[in-house]
Parts: sequence; structure tokens; C-alpha cells
Amino acid sequence: MAELLINLRHVSDDTWLPGQVIVVMHDGHKWGSEEKPPKFFIMQLPGVHPDRVRKLLDAEYNDTIETGKAAHDLPRSWRILLERIPGAMLQTALKEGRVKLSAEDWDQLVELDCIRNESHYRRYGTEECMRDSAKDLGIAIDRKG
Repeated sequence: MAELLINLRHVSDDTWLPGQVIVVMHDGHKWGSEEKPPKFFIMQLPGVHPDRVRKLLDAEYNDTIETGKAAHDLPRSWRILLERIPGAMLQTALKEGRVKLSAEDWDQLVELDCIRNESHYRRYGTEECMRDSAKDLGIAIDRKG
């Protein structure tokens, strides 16, 4: 199972934004005492190998020399739109610090367009123009690969 550390707070426009995946780990990772609300929550994806969702870690900017930041501190291209996550699912994450998603839950997030390529959205300005979606990641529907 993949476990994703999801950022909950706005740090600054040039680092992590709410909903960005900070790190992807294997099931059973020992999370630190700060890796919980109000800063973060853990999203568990049973049956999904961590390599299948590492694309969510892609930095929005590729040139770390120009920005002077380490790659892990750069804003991510991908973001989970917290405001679109169904209420009960988000409340569980905020209350318990983690939420375990079934295949159907994950697919629901994909269908609700909760997972967005932020760099495309910023470039084109509208979701209609931005067609690089979670389905393009290969993590929607087909969870076996």
C-alpha cells in the first residue's frame, strides 16, 4: 500500500501549497510527530504500489539552480484539491490524521476532478484547457499495474 503525506497549510507560493503530496512511502512507514493535522495528513491507498503515484511528487519547476531550492522543497505540479474531497472523507483525514481510501474512493476523487495538474492549470488558466489529469497518471481505475 502507498501512503501519501498531504500538506494542509499554505507555507508560501514558492514552496508547498495545501493539497500537495510531500512524500510517498510504503505501508507501515513510521511518520514523525509533526506529520499530522494541522500541518499534514496521511492518505493510505491499499493495493497501490508507491511507484504508481510518485508522479504526484513532480516539481512544478525543473530548474533548482534558478530557484535556489532543493527539489523536495519546490511546489508540486500535482495537487489534491481539498475543497473538492467529499466531506466525510476529509473530516476523517482532519480528525484522525489519516484516511484509508478504497479503490472506489480513489476513483471518486479522480471523477470529481480532485486531483489536478497545477502547473497546467496555472499555465492555461481553466480546467477545460488543462487536460493532463489523474487519469493520465495511470493511477485511476487500473490499480493492478
